[in-house]
Amino acid sequence: MFDFSSYIARLTAENKLCAERGFQHTTCSGIASVEGVLERMRSARAIVCSSDVCQEGTVQRSGGYFRRRLFTAYILHRYDSRDRASAQVALQTCREVFRQFHSRFLHDEPELRGELN
Repeated sequence: MFDFSSYIARLTAENKLCAERGFQHTTCSGIASVEGVLERMRSARAIVCSSDVCQEGTVQRSGGYFRRRLFTAYILHRYDSRDRASAQVALQTCREVFRQFHSRFLHDEPELRGELN
């Protein structure tokens, strides 16, 4: 069975940009439950948070039925709210981490597809 939280934790640990910028991994149970995030934000300046809640549904495509699973990860970076430049740097960093993760998702997709069943 595919363990999304472990996968995201591994990506965070292996990613050079995440290591350089001090990203740490934590989990939460959806956006309404962010205890882990708030606890980690005291000591970490950047966080990748994977939700341990998975939404599933069956979709019909091309004449067949397929199970679709939706996983969620939040990429957060602290910044000085009084400094707009600081916010822009943090946002650009989060976008670049997302881009790198997305590239890795596409690379790992054949392997991950086998684990989803």
